[in-house]
Amino acid sequence: MSIPHTGKLTASVNGIDCSFDGDTWLTSDSELTKLLNEVTENSPKTHFSIRELAEHVLNKTSLLAQSKILSSESDKWNSSIPAEAED
Repeated sequence: MSIPHTGKLTASVNGIDCSFDGDTWLTSDSELTKLLNEVTENSPKTHFSIRELAEHVLNKTSLLAQSKILSSESDKWNSSIPAEAED
């Protein structure tokens, strides 16, 4: 079973505060925001936690060495199986 790639993550990239929800980056620098979001759009999300996805994106943009992930919290799948589900 896959893990959710979404959640809440904060990072510092070249001293710029960033937030990431697993789909969209928000920063105070429009060019950095655009770059991170373009790479995220074209990145695989299956089997990546939000932290792994962020590290993947930062690596693809050659910014991983200048970045620090400050906090991350992954969303969780609902673990209960609906009564109408069939096995």
